Amino acid sequence: MKILMDYESILTNRVILITGAGRSGTTILGKLIGSMDPAFYFFEPTLIKFGFSGTSMEVVQASFVEDFVLPMIQGRTVNTNPDDDSWIGHYEPEQAYKRRRQDLPRRDDALCYIERVNPKFVIKLTDFIPAIGYMRSLFPDLVCINIVRNPNDVISSGIKRGWWTDEWLMTAPELMAERTLLKTPRPWYIKYKKAATQAQWAAWTPETRAACAWYTVRGTVHDKADLIVDYENLAVDPGSVVSAISDLTRLKRTEQTKLHMHSVVSHDCTTHPDVLKSVDRKIRKKIVDIANLHMASY
Repeated sequence: MKILMDYESILTNRVILITGAGRSGTTILGKLIGSMDPAFYFFEPTLIKFGFSGTSMEVVQASFVEDFVLPMIQGRTVNTNPDDDSWIGHYEPEQAYKRRRQDLPRRDDALCYIERVNPKFVIKLTDFIPAIGYMRSLFPDLVCINIVRNPNDVISSGIKRGWWTDEWLMTAPELMAERTLLKTPRPWYIKYKKAATQAQWAAWTPETRAACAWYTVRGTVHDKADLIVDYENLAVDPGSVVSAISDLTRLKRTEQTKLHMHSVVSHDCTTHPDVLKSVDRKIRKKIVDIANLHMASY
């Protein structure tokens, strides 16, 4: 199918990808960046995740603009549930999107708004560094911001949530896990990067699976991200992180951003038990090697 409209030009130099291993702090980083101005925030859009599995890039670009970007700019698709991480109140005041809903009733109005305001489209997708080549092709001049966290805490936090069990893997569509006759499907990036065979993955404990997922996502970050945010630094000094993001993206902090910064420094960080000792020896060594190579990140 030939798409006549040049959606790529609308997306060029306007997309910011926030990524990192699950439980690394992508959600709070998304709130910080998504609340900056001028930006629109897209929380884990399934279209992008499943587009990677074979959908035409032109179709994904067109759908993202028509089904996500333009309706969001017009205030038509905001989430008004304050219990959700994607709640619009995390990113802008109610009067802002209601004003756009009134002022931009037509599609062409939203397109003109993009040309006039030149906003950034902030996409948060966990575990997506292995697909960064695809993302840079999909969104020319993409800015990739990756958050990293102490691997022990990432693994422990996921285990506490019940992640990485057979049951969880079967019911977590965001992983795009392969469906097999076995009860232990591998997440897409484990298979894509050949980080573990199906037999290895099935035999491992949840702790070892979590560790394998961490090093698969984390191992090449320094080669592929435009900015790396240390979770531990963010927790004590969010202002410096926001300033670095502003320098890179030219986005400005808003009152919502300041509220998120305050919540970060007010949050009591959890002390996690040592779970690395429960990880398969070979996988644990890979984690230690990455930590030794990039010690400043832990």
